[in-house]
Amino acid sequence: MSERKRVVVTPGERVKTVGPYSEIMLYLDLAGRPIEVELLRNDHPGGVYYAAQIYVNGAPRSAPVAYFEAGFRYDPGTREFSVDADDGPGDADPRRVANDTTRAITAAIGDDVRVVDDLGLTF
Repeated sequence: MSERKRVVVTPGERVKTVGPYSEIMLYLDLAGRPIEVELLRNDHPGGVYYAAQIYVNGAPRSAPVAYFEAGFRYDPGTREFSVDADDGPGDADPRRVANDTTRAITAAIGDDVRVVDDLGLTF
């Protein structure tokens, strides 16, 4: 497991990290995987907006996403953004997390569960 440390990031800076388990990172299949993130600043007549660009192997993986979805945190006291800098997968194996979640749900509602999708198919 590699060591994580919280680092302050300014717009335009790229940092190696591990994808957090946010909704967009799960959708992109990047949760728990090594990525690079760049903090973006957009000066707009209505205000200043921040976003994050996600890179995998040096190439953009998607359109920019909300900065918090990529693991950035904003501290209103210091007015700084920070992120966990990390260059390895750490101890958050996505399969372990998924299996733990499945076990917790099964324990809560039982294993005799039927899922019906929008088309009425049961599995």
